[in-house]
Amino acid sequence: MKLRKSSIVSIKDVINGILNDPRSPLSKEKKDIFDAWERTVGEEISSRCSLEWFRKGVLGISVSDPIWFQEMRFRAEQIKRAMNETLGKEIIRKMEFYLRFS
Repeated sequence: MKLRKSSIVSIKDVINGILNDPRSPLSKEKKDIFDAWERTVGEEISSRCSLEWFRKGVLGISVSDPIWFQEMRFRAEQIKRAMNETLGKEIIRKMEFYLRFS
């Protein structure tokens, strides 16, 4: 087996490259959204609702039961505004809720 010569890249540069690539599932923007969730909605909501994905301005959220599903749909616009305010810019255009069956 022949080894190729390559330049050495620090792990810091690799991680920064992944976090700063908007196509990455681990992009900084997505990390910021997930970090802002609990700070914005609080423990009561975050214990019943989980962020599942974020794509093209749409935030996918699973909800633990039908009552909270309705409550979240009712609060969606308020939560969206609060999340965008926490993030400092309008990143979230829409929120989609899914009932989680366990």
